[in-house]
Amino acid sequence: FKQKTAYEIYQCDWSSDVCSSDLLPFDVFIRIQQGMSEGEVLLRAGKPDSESVESMRNFVVKTYYYFPTPSDPWITTIRIEGGRVANLERVKKF
Repeated sequence: FKQKTAYEIYQCDWSSDVCSSDLLPFDVFIRIQQGMSEGEVLLRAGKPDSESVESMRNFVVKTYYYFPTPSDPWITTIRIEGGRVANLERVKKF
């Protein structure tokens, strides 16, 4: 399976309001990709504003949330499954 980089995901979702360069700083966002380790994400993006943890069969699923600010109305959600990035999402909050 071919891993998508955050930049490819960014470009794929350009036409929807799921993506913007305003969420995490763009230079950080494009360096996060599916398959990246949890430690790499924390080094690049920093500690999340919030985190949820679920137990799924043989591994732990964590979801990191980076909340919007008044000047930056986007929220980033990074889902970590088995210690690796499984999904990245960017949604505009009004």
